[in-house]
Amino acid sequence: ATRQRMAQIRDLIASNPQWASTQVKKLEIAYIFDTEKADRTLVAGQYQIAAGLVATILEEHPKYVPALRVEAEAQFALRNYPAAGEAYRALLELDPPTGKQVSAFVNNLAAAALNKGDARLAAELATHWLDLQVNAPGAMKLLAGASILLGDDTAATATYRRLQNLYPQEATALVQQLDQGANSAYGSGKFEEAVRLATGALALDPSTWDALRTRAKAQFALAHFTEAARDDLSLINVKLKNKNSLDTPLSVLITNYTDAPGSGTDAHRGWIEFGQLVPILKSQAPEVATQADVELAGLALVGGNAAQAKELLARAHDETTQAVAPEALARLGWWYYRAQNPEGAQDVLAEIVRLRPGDEEMRNYQGWTALELQSSQFAMSFFQQVSWDAQPDMLLDNGPQMGIAVARWRLGQRDPALAAFESAVNSKPQWMNRAWVSAIYSPGVARTVDEMAGEYKKRQDARRRP
Repeated sequence: ATRQRMAQIRDLIASNPQWASTQVKKLEIAYIFDTEKADRTLVAGQYQIAAGLVATILEEHPKYVPALRVEAEAQFALRNYPAAGEAYRALLELDPPTGKQVSAFVNNLAAAALNKGDARLAAELATHWLDLQVNAPGAMKLLAGASILLGDDTAATATYRRLQNLYPQEATALVQQLDQGANSAYGSGKFEEAVRLATGALALDPSTWDALRTRAKAQFALAHFTEAARDDLSLINVKLKNKNSLDTPLSVLITNYTDAPGSGTDAHRGWIEFGQLVPILKSQAPEVATQADVELAGLALVGGNAAQAKELLARAHDETTQAVAPEALARLGWWYYRAQNPEGAQDVLAEIVRLRPGDEEMRNYQGWTALELQSSQFAMSFFQQVSWDAQPDMLLDNGPQMGIAVARWRLGQRDPALAAFESAVNSKPQWMNRAWVSAIYSPGVARTVDEMAGEYKKRQDARRRP
């Protein structure tokens, strides 16, 4: 039995003292197990400990490949580039295939840094790796991406051109990654990052239209309306030159473009610029021609001129022509709201609702005008007839969620109001941007949203406290 054997060993040692004093020799292959331990420590992110473990091993076994690999990777992670380079070069002489593992490790380090927003570290790692592996495609892609986030488009373009000459497929993949990154950042509410990545993609390849579209949306969300309008106008021109160049319908591009100057401080200039484009748009299709008239009249309304809107309404009511569909007039009603004329909006919308009594979009617009003219309870009656996820305009997010939040807040129903507010903010973070809200909505709505945003932040902070 085990206990008996242990007792027997103790008795033998006790009766032979010379055995107890015998020095224990280190196992001759212990360095193999120590290297595995160092590797596990490296994987756990304890780079300093890993480097210390293999340093002892390499003193006795300087050509042991696994230890050299751990040494190279640990020193790269510690940003001790001379030591990392020395270990890597020794590794290449002994076992070149293992050098590929170090390459993957350094690329992963740089990519992780980039994903965490540490573009400076990513650029540093990629640069030092390129010193050891000239023109390594993975490192060049990472360096270009990091340079873009650092705002150094010149360095990014130079690296991209080199990549394009040597590895054209990798260059294409880089632009696609930047484009996808911009779109992902926009979807996550990281609008500044979206602009930066989209701008970088366009600096490398000006024909990346998806990136241009993402940048336009991100600029709008940041309340950079002049920049958004410039990008949207470029997209319209691209679509007019080649209808198949963009998946986005021309009607959406037109709406997005006019929303930008209509939200800024220079609607009159937007009206002039868009007016120059209208004759071209009218040659496209009848529905596009009507939309162009509506948007032009809307910009004029925001600029203080209602003549074109009245003329359009007269055309719509002319039974001999019936030139304007009710759905198109709904957009005109919203332009009246944007022009701080809720009475005009209500008049237009009431007529449309009579023609389209079951249309959710019309009810939604009525809810927003009712917030200005009638009671909050009356506005709620309209919003509650609209699907919760309805978004008549994706950029403005003038759907029922925030409308319900505003109405409930004014009725003193704070918790339900904040629940609706949080849902709207999760969908469109720009609701937390005071400049964006104030540019699009009435002063009363902007004030209520500001009050809810303050309470929402206060409750968020309270949740984070231990």
